[in-house]
Amino acid sequence: MTNPAHHLPNADHPDAAPSGADRPTGDGRRRRFTDTKAATAGAALPETAAPSPETAAALDALPLGYHVVDAEGRVTYLNACLAGRLRRQPEEVLGRVCWEEFPFLARTSVPWHYREALRTGEPRQFVEYLAPMGGWFAFDLAPMPEGLAVSVRDITPEIAAQAECHRLLQENRRLDAENRSYLRDLLLFQTDGRLRLCASRDELPAPLPVQFTGSDEAAAASGAAPGVAPLVSDALWSLRQRVREAAALARLSPDDAEELAAASSEAAMNAVVHGDGGVAEVRLAPGPGIVQVWITDRGRGIPPDVLRRAVAAEEGCSTVGSLGQGLRLQACLCDRVCLLTGAEGTTVVLEQQRRRRIRSAASASGARFVRHRTV
Repeated sequence: MTNPAHHLPNADHPDAAPSGADRPTGDGRRRRFTDTKAATAGAALPETAAPSPETAAALDALPLGYHVVDAEGRVTYLNACLAGRLRRQPEEVLGRVCWEEFPFLARTSVPWHYREALRTGEPRQFVEYLAPMGGWFAFDLAPMPEGLAVSVRDITPEIAAQAECHRLLQENRRLDAENRSYLRDLLLFQTDGRLRLCASRDELPAPLPVQFTGSDEAAAASGAAPGVAPLVSDALWSLRQRVREAAALARLSPDDAEELAAASSEAAMNAVVHGDGGVAEVRLAPGPGIVQVWITDRGRGIPPDVLRRAVAAEEGCSTVGSLGQGLRLQACLCDRVCLLTGAEGTTVVLEQQRRRRIRSAASASGARFVRHRTV
């Protein structure tokens, strides 16, 4: 399936030349191209343009199409596989220009690629859909002194497999989005609207403007940024102390302050145990009113099923591979919990407001649990 420079249907191409004109070749010389359909019908082909009998026998055994064209664009060899796909005998095609014998090729990019390979002398690869042959084909053009050696491989099954993989990927994304939406609604319902599952960082609450450092020196000693405390199990007490001091500045009640400190400790412990550590920061708004605690870890995220079971407090959801009662407890103790979790880690934002909230039975139970633990 070849294209000499002068037989291209796109004759208006700047590199195209009419029959009988001189054309530059890949080695810088010029060659006169003539009307091969009329001039070469029945003419003997140069022996150097075709492979040797031994090579031809090996090429005929290949499971892919292979053919050779000379510098004039005439087919000098056609292996059995390609001849079968074209439903022609090889001797019927020899000496002919491909798109003159098979006009459907003239409506594709095949002639242009052949011409460019003949003109530049550089290898080319491309893919083309050939409707009469019923599929997608990969062409590999290798220039030779006598012309081009071209392999043609049917890649229709590969294209179909790629399309199916893309369809399945899109379907999985759609199902993931639906499941995440369902899980988000379920978590809101199970926690009286206090636990919100976020799909991106844009859905997290805006950080309050004041980063509270408190009297804790753990962050400075560890080299972390000011106001950002590294999370290690032996230093969680310093985070609780920092939260209590921030709550006092925000004029939260002692009960609210203690509950926020307990929820922060639970979130931090989850980050240490399940998220390979992380950092915590406490933020305030100017004046009294609200405290935020940000807990960020570097783990692999919380699987949706584990998240659902943890918030539902199902029996058996307390191993190292899950979250135990911690996440549900956080939702019981705080006014709002925002959760962003994925392959890049987990971020939990806890918020407590100065105004006393009306507690549900679950929240009151959580408060009694906190007072029992902190006695």
